[in-house]
Amino acid sequence: MPVTLRKPATPLDWLRIRLLYRRAFPRYERKPFAIIRRMHRKGLTDVWCIRHGGAFAGFAATINGSPDAQGKRLILLDYLAVAPTLRGRGTGSAALQLLSARYAADGVFVEIESP
Repeated sequence: MPVTLRKPATPLDWLRIRLLYRRAFPRYERKPFAIIRRMHRKGLTDVWCIRHGGAFAGFAATINGSPDAQGKRLILLDYLAVAPTLRGRGTGSAALQLLSARYAADGVFVEIESP
């Protein structure tokens, strides 16, 4: 089944994202969820629902830098989480490929920390 990305459109999307966010990241790694929502409304952050076969499978959140003189932005992949039942099945890898394609005109970077 194909993996897709789409912006959260309903309160249920946001609830699913918030619950997975709290489950997937330790407290010291999380910023207050209200900040993510506020930054998303201001266009400073993109939040994506990851869907696998039409069902919620995870989320990704980016922090979007300001455009440079050529119009390119530096994009930080701030959070990426896949639902526990779908981990190890290529869902996260497919989401990374979709994000890479989505931001192909910009520079994307990822921070990786050991747990």
